[in-house]
Amino acid sequence: MKYNKIEFIIATCLFALFLVADINRGMILYGNRADIGEGPFGFFFPWLLIDGITYTTFLFINYLVAPLLFDKKKINTSIVFLLVNWVIASLILMVCQSYLRSWIYNTSPNAYSANVKFMSRGLTHATFLIGVCITYVLASRVLRQVYKTQSAAQTPAAKLKGDLVVLPAVWLIILVPIYLLKLDWFFLNFGTLYLFGLPLCLLIYIVNMHLLVPQYYRDKQMSAYILKLLASSALLSFIATMFMMQGRNNLSFAGFIVFVWLLPTLIVSSASWWIYSSRLKGYREVASLQTALGTSDANLQFLRSQINPHFLFNVLNTLYGTALMEQAEKTGEGIQKLGDMMRFMLHENNQDKISLARDIEYLRNYVALQNLRIAPSADIKITADIADVDDGLQIAPMLLIPFVENSYKHGISFKNPSHINISLQVENEVLLLDVTNSLQTRNDNDPESGKSGIGLENVKQRLQLLYPQKHELTIRQTTREFFVHLTLQLS
Repeated sequence: MKYNKIEFIIATCLFALFLVADINRGMILYGNRADIGEGPFGFFFPWLLIDGITYTTFLFINYLVAPLLFDKKKINTSIVFLLVNWVIASLILMVCQSYLRSWIYNTSPNAYSANVKFMSRGLTHATFLIGVCITYVLASRVLRQVYKTQSAAQTPAAKLKGDLVVLPAVWLIILVPIYLLKLDWFFLNFGTLYLFGLPLCLLIYIVNMHLLVPQYYRDKQMSAYILKLLASSALLSFIATMFMMQGRNNLSFAGFIVFVWLLPTLIVSSASWWIYSSRLKGYREVASLQTALGTSDANLQFLRSQINPHFLFNVLNTLYGTALMEQAEKTGEGIQKLGDMMRFMLHENNQDKISLARDIEYLRNYVALQNLRIAPSADIKITADIADVDDGLQIAPMLLIPFVENSYKHGISFKNPSHINISLQVENEVLLLDVTNSLQTRNDNDPESGKSGIGLENVKQRLQLLYPQKHELTIRQTTREFFVHLTLQLS
């Protein structure tokens, strides 16, 4: 819908521009030839009528015929509308030709011969006009699809590619019919501005939209942004002026400063800033919704499967056995760890961000409880180097535990040699997590078989949503070992 509004505004502005130019030309011609006694009707009417039929034909084809043309069930109706439009436009343009080239009556052997020439010119003009409109409709539909595809992409390179394709194409789409319709007066009055001024504005838009504004949002330095904007636009304006002044040397220095440099820069930079801010707001709203959806799904999956009944009963049995063997020396500690984990899941697990220290505490409790159920053995080696961190750092909950859970789930066997190595360090607000474990084959009747917690794929999706371009996740697997490396920027 917004594309239709933009097309309508541009078409109406061009129509008004053509009307003003034709009225101005008619007044000049009438003033030069008023002495021959001919009224102003013949100087104004034909060109204004041509402008009107061109404008209405475009609106008719673009907004009424085109939707029917792309509907297989209504294609016959669209063809009928095109034929009616062609007949009406031909008749009107025939009349216009009879006024514009009235001298043909004097050079033709008879009136019939002159009318045949007018009819031929009118039919040709109408056919060409409708052909140009249909070509525009097809090209605009293709460009819209390209622009939508590139705009939907999240990478800056894809968005830049979309603008580099669409903007010059729009410029050419408007230029081609003006050239083919041989509107020499347009080039005489507006040619320099359109051929060089508009590309200047497009270049300023692209530089500001894809380079300067993103840099400002990243660095938050307004003075640097303004300096770069003025410098880049001055360079582009100077290059454009070199082309504009070919054959015309009447552009003063003040005119260059105001009309070629500052005015286009002000208008285009304001427009591009508004467009970028609107896009960024839309992307953030979508990302926020995706993040909320991903977090809710992760929480639900975690509550369903992370602490499953098998694990709880296993821990309770382990605590009971430990109490019998060691006279309950570790029972209190184990129960406290389990209580801390349950409180964490019920309260902090539902928050968007939590203290990294609390998340690491939960990780340590999980490792400690898992190790309780594993009897000391020379064939099982478990090392956990988890560093202490400052309370000021924040992290999204349940991003680290799946990697550790996965290592215990697939890395421990009571029959084969097994090992798990866990390392967690924080340096300059960058979290480094390395988890290495042996790979074991599980029996089909193992209660943990098929249980994967929230899953590594889910964690990957949450990292993409919560920490885009702020994390690096490497997962490698061999026939005997599984390795995970996570680098996460917490700032």
